[in-house]
Amino acid sequence: MLAELEKEGISTEFVQLGGCKVFGCRACGKCRQNKDLRCARTDDEMNEFIRKTLDADGVIIGSPTYFSNVTPEVKALIDRCGYVAKGNGNALKGKVGAAVVAVRRAGSNFVYSAINSFFGINEMIMPGSSYWNMTLARDRGDALKDGFSRRSRRDPHDWKGCFIDERKVDPPARGRPAGMAYGLRRPGRGLDDS
Repeated sequence: MLAELEKEGISTEFVQLGGCKVFGCRACGKCRQNKDLRCARTDDEMNEFIRKTLDADGVIIGSPTYFSNVTPEVKALIDRCGYVAKGNGNALKGKVGAAVVAVRRAGSNFVYSAINSFFGINEMIMPGSSYWNMTLARDRGDALKDGFSRRSRRDPHDWKGCFIDERKVDPPARGRPAGMAYGLRRPGRGLDDS
């Protein structure tokens, strides 16, 4: 997916949350008091992930399905980054967000909803797709074997299940490209450009 974005001139950075030392939000409210775009917790790596999220033009958040929800690490990002952003002038407003979900059998709709609720609450732009951005898979590479997913990428009228809609999409409002991930930058775009 990131290769497709790179073909469109959009720089990307893949950031792995899984396995990192991150903790949940304490709802202490210090980020709203300090107004420094940081979480007051300093006992984990989350502030680096928050910084990357806030610095990016857009974000793709992906998660496997763990008992019908996002992983603990993704939940920690959603809660803490969301709280920091809302408490610091709605810092994610107008950025692009897209969810990508992997599931073995069921529960993916809750994961998709959790990630998209984060985007919605933060007033982010969520580009549409020909179907939900999820697939059934257990082992690495299984998604590429999914007949429905592969057929959907070739035939935009096949609605049965599209893992990632790789067709070119017109940029959404405010001139921001569709489909983003951590650290994405269009060529020549600085942090202060609108």
